[in-house]
Amino acid sequence: MACQHGRTRMRSTSIFAHQTRERGPFDRQRETKPMKTSVPLLLATLALPACPASLPARAISFGPMLHWNFGGGDVKFSWALEAAYWQTVGDPPSGNSHLHGIDVGMEFEGDTRRIYAEYQRGEIVFGGSVGPVLEFTESSSQFGVQAGVWGAVFAGGDLRMRYVGKDGFAFAPGVFLKLPADLNNGDYGVRGN
Repeated sequence: MACQHGRTRMRSTSIFAHQTRERGPFDRQRETKPMKTSVPLLLATLALPACPASLPARAISFGPMLHWNFGGGDVKFSWALEAAYWQTVGDPPSGNSHLHGIDVGMEFEGDTRRIYAEYQRGEIVFGGSVGPVLEFTESSSQFGVQAGVWGAVFAGGDLRMRYVGKDGFAFAPGVFLKLPADLNNGDYGVRGN
């Protein structure tokens, strides 16, 4: 903030750009908080991968995830809680229906928090996922994207790649545990939807 002939030059911040404007002596100083502007954007972002949710539900799962994040010359530990919604699609001649789903999660890494949503595609014991992520601290928030591959039944491992704004790329191998709940009494689409 610098004073020039009774006017104050202020720098206002948003999650998208930095802008400078001149303020008069009677302008109210208003402090913006990154989370206040990020909440509507976050809700819109989490809705993007939800399009498969209109298909018949088959199962949900919930559980913790642990990751070691390599990026920017540092190795940082993070933990997350994640919930997933799965359904089967198709009845190919092999009898193995394809699994499609979405997951949402909240990840904690020191003072950094991440909220993410991903589209998932799996074949029972392995699969992949991709989706948007919102990373925030007390002073800033930024959008990014992450993708990963995993192998599991109830417990398993995954390899995640993430790109978030100024932080750049991170590679995060991890382990997880998922507790499933069957929503269709064991009918996983082998007989069709």
